[in-house]
Amino acid sequence: MEKKITLEILNNTDDAKSLGGEMLGDDGQGNQLWLFRDIDRVANRYKDEEGVFWTGDVEGWNYTEEDALT
Repeated sequence: MEKKITLEILNNTDDAKSLGGEMLGDDGQGNQLWLFRDIDRVANRYKDEEGVFWTGDVEGWNYTEEDALT
């Protein structure tokens, strides 16, 4: 059975590891690229002074919109 993983869930929990996420990269500017192998999707975790935000904006990591978690 496929796990239900969405950007909404990540934005509410900020707990990618418990959802099977694996960090692939950290740009040192607040962005991290996470892979969810079970569903073959990636997501961008952005942290700034206002908080943590998960997005499907992964083109800066050389992925396409089709690869992104929604």
